[in-house]
Amino acid sequence: MFFNITNKKLKNYVNNYELINNMILNCDDGWHKFELPDYLIYIKGYSDKFNLCELSGQIIKDFTPTFTGNFVAVIVNNDKIIITNDVYRGSPVRKGKDYVTNLEDGDGVWCDKYAVINFEDGISIEEIIFNPYNEPDNSKKTETEIINTIHSLLCDTYDNFLSHNKLPLKIFLSGGLDTLLAYSYLEKFTSNFELIDHEYFKFTPFWVKNSSKLLTTATWGYTRFHLWDEPCVLVTGTNGDENFLRGAHLTHLMLRYYNTDMVELIKGNEDNYSCHFYNRNKDYYTIDKYPDLSTDQFTNYIDLQKYILNRNINDHQHWHLDQTLTFTPFKNIKILENVLKLPRESYIKHVTDAYINRQLLVKNNPNLAQYVCTHKNVNTHENLLPLFNKHNNMLD
Repeated sequence: MFFNITNKKLKNYVNNYELINNMILNCDDGWHKFELPDYLIYIKGYSDKFNLCELSGQIIKDFTPTFTGNFVAVIVNNDKIIITNDVYRGSPVRKGKDYVTNLEDGDGVWCDKYAVINFEDGISIEEIIFNPYNEPDNSKKTETEIINTIHSLLCDTYDNFLSHNKLPLKIFLSGGLDTLLAYSYLEKFTSNFELIDHEYFKFTPFWVKNSSKLLTTATWGYTRFHLWDEPCVLVTGTNGDENFLRGAHLTHLMLRYYNTDMVELIKGNEDNYSCHFYNRNKDYYTIDKYPDLSTDQFTNYIDLQKYILNRNINDHQHWHLDQTLTFTPFKNIKILENVLKLPRESYIKHVTDAYINRQLLVKNNPNLAQYVCTHKNVNTHENLLPLFNKHNNMLD
């Protein structure tokens, strides 16, 4: 869902829609237009709960991001243009002097804000603040409580989305826990999907015009993407490391808070799923390189949680590109809110072997555990062939 809203048509975008006051929505393919009394709406993506027509009617009641899913909406109302989104916005938003975009450079609009373009005295871009997550506290939960809560959350996410989605579903397995967990919930609710056993990427007109921009560190996720030129949904494990709190950077920060040394922890658990990954990413827990890894700035656990929540909600990986929508069930910050309530020993168990993810996988289908790669990001496809054969035999 790439866009640039400015006062001219931009040649690197394949669609250029006139809004108001000579402003143009320049965008990729896959956007939908809805005209309601007093409102013109362009929207791309999906809501968990509503189809896009229903969603358009809901968001004009209150522009404040409320609904889960993964969408951006450009709303024209009277003398202003509102750029709003789902509550856990999946893409960046940047603003310049006379434009708002998520592709070109600009000052970042953080994910606790949405943007409004006004025209009272030239072009001005206002940022409206809201709270995208629950205020953290010091309470803890048991492993069972957390697993059951996240399981219920993910079941609702899949059930709601699949109840109104009409597009073909596709999923590609990397062999890691996150994509297999995403697969386990998908097969729990439907058999009507395609299991992709190859990498596919269509060179669409928008991609050809913008590939140099889309292959930068700011949009690194597009080096790991699949793209079709017909409308479809790609189910992904995006944000799994982050919101299950298993990424190297934040994991080390959590362990430092718990007075546990990452290097020493690895030494005792070399054979566990995550430890090879941490060992290969030692730069992520070098304080000289990442000064914010110091826990001195956090006077209490609430401050640490706020830092992690804010960091993750602004961690954008890959979002919708042209006609390929990405279904991102792990982008939900409520998953992270629950993982942050793990007691210390439970968190350490989770860090080394992705314990919460494994328990959720087993809860859905114990047989799927055998297909997970032995070590995170090492020979990831080593165990997948029997699953592909089983899936294809079922289709036959």
